[in-house]
Amino acid sequence: MIDMFREQPQAFIALPRNGDDSHARLRAAIEEALARHQVTFVGVEADVLNASSLQALLRDTDLVIADITGGNPNVMVEVGMALGMGKRLLLLSRGRSGDVPIDLLAHQVAVYDDVDSVGKYLDLWLRDAMSDSVA
Repeated sequence: MIDMFREQPQAFIALPRNGDDSHARLRAAIEEALARHQVTFVGVEADVLNASSLQALLRDTDLVIADITGGNPNVMVEVGMALGMGKRLLLLSRGRSGDVPIDLLAHQVAVYDDVDSVGKYLDLWLRDAMSDSVA
């Protein structure tokens, strides 16, 4: 549920940190889509936070966007916490949907081949998430 007392909804971005150009482009595409929908975002490097800080940060967000490509353990922990907290969650996966762990297939997974399509997925998902919060 979106916090109606906050001026803007807030999203948590969970991405594997691999340091290549595709990571930076994916993050930029996500941040641009969030900005178009007036959603502020937080994203942190997992090695900066301890578990209780991460829980507090996730607890204070409305939406969670996570790239589960490759099954990065830090991202999977963040996804698990978000699910446990009942957060609105969009999972991203590059390539085939067969790479998504079976336990996560019951959740919305946007499978993308190129970073440019991520913004389109997010626009649709955010539109729905924002309209659900008003209803």
